[in-house]
Amino acid sequence: MAEVGCLTKDETSIDEEIIQKLMELEQWVQGQFQPDLTLYFDVTVKLGRQRTHGIKKVDRFEQEEDEFFRKVRNGYLERADRFPERIVVVDASRSLEEVNKLVEELIILHCK
Repeated sequence: MAEVGCLTKDETSIDEEIIQKLMELEQWVQGQFQPDLTLYFDVTVKLGRQRTHGIKKVDRFEQEEDEFFRKVRNGYLERADRFPERIVVVDASRSLEEVNKLVEELIILHCK
């Protein structure tokens, strides 16, 4: 199976306010229900901007500074560290074909 992983705490700058907001959003959307499997497609802020450039109209969200996106990314990576039994970080910097293959493998493995 292809490699999945996430950054270590030493490699991230965790913003507890962002993490708290993510938890509040999750509670509002899901209530007491938790998914069995969550796939977090991780890319750097730079790569994310490169991939979205020109494919959609820039809205308020995309106008945020890079630091905002770094904090959000780090918040999701921290959540994956806290809940590794249900949140899998997928290295989405790979090609579309590689990511598709990995996702298929993860879903098959999870459904066994």
